[in-house]
Amino acid sequence: FWGAPSANADHAVACCRAALACLRAVAALELTDDVGRPVKIRIGINSGDMLVGNIGSEVRFNYTVIGDAVNLGSRLESLNKDYGTRLLISEDTRSRLTIAVTTKPIGNVTVKGKSKAVMVHEVTGYSR
Repeated sequence: FWGAPSANADHAVACCRAALACLRAVAALELTDDVGRPVKIRIGINSGDMLVGNIGSEVRFNYTVIGDAVNLGSRLESLNKDYGTRLLISEDTRSRLTIAVTTKPIGNVTVKGKSKAVMVHEVTGYSR
């Protein structure tokens, strides 16, 4: 995640660049699973207010983020499977991009836990 402990006005760009780099790295490594199929990853990105900090108990304690915006990012990650995509972002993230990131609109999607549909985009590249 970006924006904590210090604010990052370009967090949407940083997230998309990192996600695209991860996708390229996994492809370049040519990793396979136990039966020889190529390992593929799916990524979902959302922007919004989140609770950040040391969260947990004495048994399990972690510096992390939680909240509705985090949950939507997780739902977008899962949604990739339905659309045959690898990297989906919300309209909220797309609206915060400060450089040209190539996106393809997927459409308005209602995800689990939400009553209102969200506009979703596939990220395919960016300008350097």
